[in-house]
Amino acid sequence: MALKDDLKGYWQVAKNTQYLLSYLGLSNRFKRTQDFTYDTYTEFFSRDTKKLKRVKQRLARINNQFITTTTLALENEFIKAHAQAISSVLGTEATGAKLLEVGGGYGRTIFPLSCIFPQADFYALEYTAQGPEAAKKYLEEGLSEIQGVAGSFKAEAAQNHPRFIEFRQGDGKAIHYGDKEFDVSYTNLVLEQIPEPADHERIMAEMLRVTRKASCFLEPWHDAQDLITLGFLNHNDYFRAKSEVLYRIGFKKVTFIPLGFQHNLRFKLGYVIAEV
Repeated sequence: MALKDDLKGYWQVAKNTQYLLSYLGLSNRFKRTQDFTYDTYTEFFSRDTKKLKRVKQRLARINNQFITTTTLALENEFIKAHAQAISSVLGTEATGAKLLEVGGGYGRTIFPLSCIFPQADFYALEYTAQGPEAAKKYLEEGLSEIQGVAGSFKAEAAQNHPRFIEFRQGDGKAIHYGDKEFDVSYTNLVLEQIPEPADHERIMAEMLRVTRKASCFLEPWHDAQDLITLGFLNHNDYFRAKSEVLYRIGFKKVTFIPLGFQHNLRFKLGYVIAEV
């Protein structure tokens, strides 16, 4: 049965990544634009809060095994990866620290993190106007879910309430905060939504400018891919930079951390801690 499930899973990977079709030139090349990204997420964040919760069953690959799970369950793994990285940079309590999430969305990542690190101040910069509004609703209507996610990483965090979070609309290519204002800045699948490689580097450079200690990136780094998933990223113009690009931007030490789960069976994620 395990072999059968693996074969089914690998077929899904090949199909979802359009690997064979892309290399044969038989599939349409997908080219995203900034307007497409803005419109897509504006529509998503405009939904009722309950519809933001993606609980439909889906196939995923975690720790080299194919399992059936949900998007929300995978996102919980993202949050744990951020929590571990923040702990490694700032200590387990991150007392007095100031953190910036570039691409805050509707608060799915930042709210649980603020419960895990209640002695830190969190700020979110979100590209869409609708994201900060959706975050207000999610904090009110989804508090039990937020605390549950936080508690799965640190039991006592389930009793915490987000301490301080400032949501602002803004562009990561021109972050409207001062130099070295934050201890840590981070992204959660943000660069992969940006169409132009030059803009990826502008965002990284801006994060370096406003950060004192380290910037953290959960993205589909080239370092994390295999031949199949890299084929998808190349064919569809997704972010796929090598983590070493961060040295050129000005970071002093870059640590790549492979992750044990695969997002959408299209690409693999890697976590990078880039120290200032």
